[in-house]
Amino acid sequence: IAATTSVQMVRDRGHRFAEEIENLPIILGGYEEVQGKKSESIDIEMFNLKGGTRKVTAIFEALGLGDDL
Repeated sequence: IAATTSVQMVRDRGHRFAEEIENLPIILGGYEEVQGKKSESIDIEMFNLKGGTRKVTAIFEALGLGDDL
């Protein structure tokens, strides 16, 4: 478990993510979804799976984790 906090160890195991990521693990608690002028706060625990794959992919891309998908 301790190895998951080491960015270099995680990279050495073949995971790919943005060079800007300096700390692991990345913990998601919620996010703000904006469409036009409408904005909605989303609690990750209450995540609606309608369109979920696109949303999760977009979240991972924004966090710099897209290369590992």
